[in-house]
Amino acid sequence: MKHLSRRSLGVLTLGALASTGLVACSKTEEGAGSGGAENGSALEVFASTSVWGSIAKNVGGDLVTVSSAVNNPDQDPHDYEATAEDKLKISRSKLAVINGGGYDTWATTLLNSVRTRPVVVDAFTTSGFKDGDNEHIFYSLDAASKTADALAAELSKIDSGNASKYSQNAKALNAKLDDLEERAKNWGAKNPSEGVVSTESVAQYLLRDLGLKDLTPPEYITQSESEAGPSVATVEKTRQLIGKQATVLIVNGQTQDAVSTKLVEQATKTNVRIVKVYETFPEGVDDYVDFMTTAVDAITGA
Repeated sequence: MKHLSRRSLGVLTLGALASTGLVACSKTEEGAGSGGAENGSALEVFASTSVWGSIAKNVGGDLVTVSSAVNNPDQDPHDYEATAEDKLKISRSKLAVINGGGYDTWATTLLNSVRTRPVVVDAFTTSGFKDGDNEHIFYSLDAASKTADALAAELSKIDSGNASKYSQNAKALNAKLDDLEERAKNWGAKNPSEGVVSTESVAQYLLRDLGLKDLTPPEYITQSESEAGPSVATVEKTRQLIGKQATVLIVNGQTQDAVSTKLVEQATKTNVRIVKVYETFPEGVDDYVDFMTTAVDAITGA
């Protein structure tokens, strides 16, 4: 929780990094525009997280090499500290895909620090979201689909000779996403009374696709983003919902604190199903469709 302060830390760390030795990357930056699939080598693509990196790989296929900065399931992306290696990879890339929406501001800062900036696909703005919307848009199947289309379009501009391949790859990915979205909505239609409580609003968009009632009190979500965290009264109000109205507790598998622990204890006590959702691929998962399918299966109890 308290992701707002984590983002600030990430930007501050990046600022310190930029002043302590990244000058050594300047020669690489100058040559960043050379190479690519058009002359027989794979196009280099940078992704802020493994989730967006997987979508880029699905669209680019063997024609691209994707480097994802945040790919450790134990790493909270909000806390990520950009490295000199990240800057080097960006400077060599023709294309970058980021989440946007304030989720990975470190990536935006890093992109602005290189001399030759790659083409950037910002998934948040590409998908039509606006300031103030939940930034965890990688749990939106529609956002993933729109981002895949945007990546195909940009790759086709960079490497026009393989435009048809990028387009076909995006269509193949989107067909799988459409099937999963249809499955989610069909399940929701058959289970209209299911309700959930979430310790964080990570999977909000997927819960909507599933037609689940998010019973988490609005004040819990708002207070969770503050330095102080949710009040004792708010936590108790939320806790009381578990086992009475909520049949599922959604927790962030990459963060844990005293509040989430208390809610997990209540779920365990009342035999409510506990589902962990992740912001990067968990152990054993390396593909976006599998990532989302696993989440749907866990939430629905399939």
